[in-house]
Amino acid sequence: MNRKILLICVFISIILAYSVSVHSEANSEIQELFGDEEEIEVIVVLKDDYDVLGKYGASKYKDDFEKKKMMIQEQQEGVIEDLKIKDKNDGISIQSDEDYDFDLTNTYSTVNGFAGKLKKSSYEKLKNNPGVMKIYKSKSISLFLSNSVGIINASRTWGLIYTGVNITGKDETVCVIDTGVDYTHPALGNCSSQQFMDGTCSKVIGGYDFVNDDYNSMDDNGHGTHVAGIVASTNDTYRGVAPNAIVNDISF
Repeated sequence: MNRKILLICVFISIILAYSVSVHSEANSEIQELFGDEEEIEVIVVLKDDYDVLGKYGASKYKDDFEKKKMMIQEQQEGVIEDLKIKDKNDGISIQSDEDYDFDLTNTYSTVNGFAGKLKKSSYEKLKNNPGVMKIYKSKSISLFLSNSVGIINASRTWGLIYTGVNITGKDETVCVIDTGVDYTHPALGNCSSQQFMDGTCSKVIGGYDFVNDDYNSMDDNGHGTHVAGIVASTNDTYRGVAPNAIVNDISF
């Protein structure tokens, strides 16, 4: 009899110890995420589960990308409908400004997750949803252009030699299909319009403007020049990934 009581006591002690451990871990997790804040911006990553598409019939949607988008939508809706979403007076939610779990700001069609502001009091509710993989606190990230080439280790390739040539883009042509390229930019040839049209610009060797239907593909937006700079800028500070490459651009 005493042995049975002892076993029961040991079993209860194990359960209590486990419960305390889990509770302590959960509190530590919440503290790490929220600190002293009652609400934080988060990104919620969901688990992929294609079984949710069973109601549509497996053969109806054959395209894998479309299947993924449908699965993501179903997963998002399944998790979100279990939360009290903050009312934005747009017909999506019926919760008051005070009575809500989550202030939804973004849903995604090709990434399985959503973003918004989560209340500390609702963290466990969301975390314990079987469709949730991970909850991340949003962070602001800054990247300095002067450091970007080094960050992706592109500069390490410049010292490598292949068939007797350093791998810096020399004698290689990169076609940029964008809004054009400003070939007068000092880091992209510093050529005149006449040089470009004559085909004597050494950096941006030519192009075509499908908007104006001519061969002068001068950038009228800025994005194409930005992309070309990432590829082949010769600027000492903002050096391109392949600084010795030449550019041929198509503008649209």
